[in-house]
Amino acid sequence: QTRLVLFTLFISLVPLTLISIHDILQTQKALATSAEASLKSSAEQTANSLDSFIQTNLDAISVESQISIFADYLIMSPLQRFGSLERIRAENLVNNLSSKDTANIISYALVDVDGNVLHDSLSGQNAAENEAEESYFSRVRFSDQPILTEVVYDDGITTITFANRVLGQSGQFLGVLRVKYDSIVLQDII
Repeated sequence: QTRLVLFTLFISLVPLTLISIHDILQTQKALATSAEASLKSSAEQTANSLDSFIQTNLDAISVESQISIFADYLIMSPLQRFGSLERIRAENLVNNLSSKDTANIISYALVDVDGNVLHDSLSGQNAAENEAEESYFSRVRFSDQPILTEVVYDDGITTITFANRVLGQSGQFLGVLRVKYDSIVLQDII
């Protein structure tokens, strides 16, 4: 009788154990698949958010650099610029553009063909500052499209720069409009 009970118990436990192991493996596989799908969805959403941020800013700098106030100011000789109405308009516009995202924009600047900063929203006029050696300047100068630089360590912070050429009515290169963002904006999006 004991043997019969043990035999019955053994016959019942072996299939039950096998079924349990199978169910555990299936559950683990389903959870792993679900977690993988969730991570993939989150990654795609993050990538889309980054792409949207970058494209929005490239489009914005493209449109902003075409504002005639900048071309009118840059086409003037340096002597004509001083104290002109065009200078006041250009400086006010640069300052207004920089206020559209005060949390992330470090500065907007209008730069002439030689890389001299004519006006920077961060520190006002920077006639002595020259950005011709910065990575964005040479890239944007010969590009038909607005550009985005890699993340750069600059004055104790990391930045990304969006820039586009300012062109005259006949298509001549007059200067550059650039905006520097604190790269923490990328971390915030992520």
